[in-house]
Amino acid sequence: MHTDPDKCSAEDVFKDLIDTSLVLIDDQPQTGMSDPRSALVGILERILRSEKSGQALPEISTELPISMIPGDVKGHCHPILFGFCYDGDDFSSRLREVLDHAAVLCRGTTRLVVVFTSHWDTGLWKSVYLREFEQIYATVYIYIFGPSGILSHIV
Repeated sequence: MHTDPDKCSAEDVFKDLIDTSLVLIDDQPQTGMSDPRSALVGILERILRSEKSGQALPEISTELPISMIPGDVKGHCHPILFGFCYDGDDFSSRLREVLDHAAVLCRGTTRLVVVFTSHWDTGLWKSVYLREFEQIYATVYIYIFGPSGILSHIV
């Protein structure tokens, strides 16, 4: 994993994320969507605009093969997992939810894990989660938001 703050413009970050996601979406059985790129861009734009001072809510629904934590449907396994942890959420609990979903419940199905968070605990990450996230069979991106947008991302 590495941190690359020089590549953290929202445009660059989301272009990479969209390209990676679309490869996985294209590998899935027909989703019935004529333009998955537009649907994905719409989801990511809503994420960027959403309020991050409260708790993350299961407000984003999609026909794309993307699991969401928190989400309104538990247990659906898709190749892409988006996890949200905002100021009002417990950081450790949310990372545990994401990890359990990707590494246990949907092991072998989830191939891309993306965590969007507005707070960070480096000590907890290094002591508890880093090793566990490195061992799952998925590519992991963590985007840390600040008041002016994305502050950094970890891959």
